[in-house]
Amino acid sequence: MHSTKLILYSIGLLMVASLIFYFFNSETGDAKKNATTFDDELQRCNEEYNGINKIFDYAKYNFGIGTRGKYTYANGVLLNSKTGRTIRSWHKKSEIINYAQTRVILTTEAGLITIYEDTEGIFIKEGYKISAVEKKNMKIPDFTKKKYPLVTKALYQIYMYDTANVPVKQYYQKLL
Repeated sequence: MHSTKLILYSIGLLMVASLIFYFFNSETGDAKKNATTFDDELQRCNEEYNGINKIFDYAKYNFGIGTRGKYTYANGVLLNSKTGRTIRSWHKKSEIINYAQTRVILTTEAGLITIYEDTEGIFIKEGYKISAVEKKNMKIPDFTKKKYPLVTKALYQIYMYDTANVPVKQYYQKLL
């Protein structure tokens, strides 16, 4: 009887480990695939609009579309851009800054961390726990019918973060 319980317990642990492995790899895999797709689209767009690729900074990412608060992620730290106050920090092993999905994905000792922005706000996802950095509904246009939909969406996000950024505004207007 004891060995049967041990076998069932072991099988349960293997199933949980498999689910965690699948979840981790599917999210990071999707992010890498989308980042590659974005990079391919950006390269084609840059051939048409020379210099557009210089807009994107892969060392940091700014969150805060429109009237939302402004936040900057860089090197494992999420800051309030206006005050400089640290919102959260992590000891990252690796990161993916994904302009195509308006998110940053970190790999840490504790697991996968995703910082993202969508129509409802700015959020941090740690495992299955999601916490709001800021909740404020914003309408985000649909760019799927544009010639360069991922690049246009990323430029929109950057422009809505900083409407005084003249080069971004010029490229964004060309792509509309």
